[in-house]
Amino acid sequence: MNRIEEAQKILHDLGLPDQQQNKISALTLLALAGIQSKDIWSSSSKKSLTLSKDIIEFVNQNYEQDYKANTRESFRKIALKPFVDYNIAILNPDDSSLKPTSSKTHYSLSELALNTIRKFDTDDWINAVKEFKLNQFPENIPSAIILRKVVIKNYKSILEDTIELGRFNVFIGINGCGKSNILEALATVGAAKTNDLNFEGLYSRGVRIARPNLVKSSFLNTQVLETIDLELTFEDSNENHLIKSSLYPENSNDIYTKWSDRFFENYITEEQIPDLLQKIVKEIFEDREAIDESGNIDADITKKINEKLSQGKYTIESKYESLLSNYG
Repeated sequence: MNRIEEAQKILHDLGLPDQQQNKISALTLLALAGIQSKDIWSSSSKKSLTLSKDIIEFVNQNYEQDYKANTRESFRKIALKPFVDYNIAILNPDDSSLKPTSSKTHYSLSELALNTIRKFDTDDWINAVKEFKLNQFPENIPSAIILRKVVIKNYKSILEDTIELGRFNVFIGINGCGKSNILEALATVGAAKTNDLNFEGLYSRGVRIARPNLVKSSFLNTQVLETIDLELTFEDSNENHLIKSSLYPENSNDIYTKWSDRFFENYITEEQIPDLLQKIVKEIFEDREAIDESGNIDADITKKINEKLSQGKYTIESKYESLLSNYG
């Protein structure tokens, strides 16, 4: 195979549609990789190239072509746009604010595509292609987060239970034994982490609505507890992260009542952290003696800030809360 045919083979193996395995696409790949007719693929490089001055000129000079400037739209539509869509190329890597129609618009190979292409025609090619497809799109990358344990207390038919989980879980039981209550408990935590514990928020997540005295466990010879307590343990990169909710109704006699989460009362997002710190600092630094003559903050004041944060029992939003908020 010549270099153009090899480039077409690469595009085929990387999963591009048949219409993107044409000559123009192959030549565009060669230009982006800086591969001349006598170069080997392991010497591929990544460089930002404009369409007319760089890519088309490279093709004409190195592969005896005669593409004119008015063919640039063909290169853009047939090759470059699909390359960007398939994460083979990056649009305007040096200045993402440029419009696609700008005369300064440029393209380069993605780092992932570059590392893959360098292994073409080697024993590592098949594995390299698999790795490319696995990491081609962020949504294809398997999450390292696993829900390992759920503790449910005082929720519907579940008085208290600890459930250990793996990557794949199946709940088996007769009708009415409480399987759905486990899933509804998870959905309720998700609603809690978005402060969406009203009728609409719970119902939209598939939670069956009932009076609070029925939502809370109420078995014979057992005291009805004030709150529903839920604990979820996530494993992430061999570390455990605990998420808690303690739920109580605003009106125990109203089926449509809003519930509240005691762990949400001092819950803040990352965007709210600067405002919170500003508020705490303002309270503390009303005492001007906290700042010395050189304008430095006394070490004791830094300690007081940490104490204030600890006393407030603030919970900062993490990716685990975000994950739960999308559940249901």
